[in-house]
Amino acid sequence: TFLEMGGIANTIRLAKWSISGAVWSAMSTGANAQVFTFAFGPDGNLYIGGQFTSLGGITLSRIGKWNGVTFLPVGAVDSLNSNVRSLSFTSSGLLYAAGDFTTADGITLQNRAAVFDGGSWTPIDVTTPGTRINVVYVDQIGGVTIGFDDLGSATSPSVTTVTHTGTG
Repeated sequence: TFLEMGGIANTIRLAKWSISGAVWSAMSTGANAQVFTFAFGPDGNLYIGGQFTSLGGITLSRIGKWNGVTFLPVGAVDSLNSNVRSLSFTSSGLLYAAGDFTTADGITLQNRAAVFDGGSWTPIDVTTPGTRINVVYVDQIGGVTIGFDDLGSATSPSVTTVTHTGTG
């Protein structure tokens, strides 16, 4: 929630430390509300989630990406209707997000989590005992770990791939 970092202008809620470790610098003009999470995508961009509706003066829907020069939207500008608190990527570029949002691209979400494939958001196919997935983490081999808000078990339909190498 800082409004300035190291005396540097335009570091409202967002700042980056130089590679040499010497100074803070601005990422455009900052965020208009709280930033909660970051994740680097396989495309090299920094993805940012939070409470904001604007990064660097660009209108966004609580999620945006920084390409090193400017902020860009992730999906439609109004795709998520509330805060993003967790972001994680698969190596193939699928972006998992969790938070307070109840819709993604107009689709009602059962557990406040969704996956972005580069074009649109879809619900995460997991049933939890509560109403919220708080954290989504994708490991290096593509395993997805979730943390949710209630006691009990989460269930997900399984997918099994069978490769048949015979002739029958």
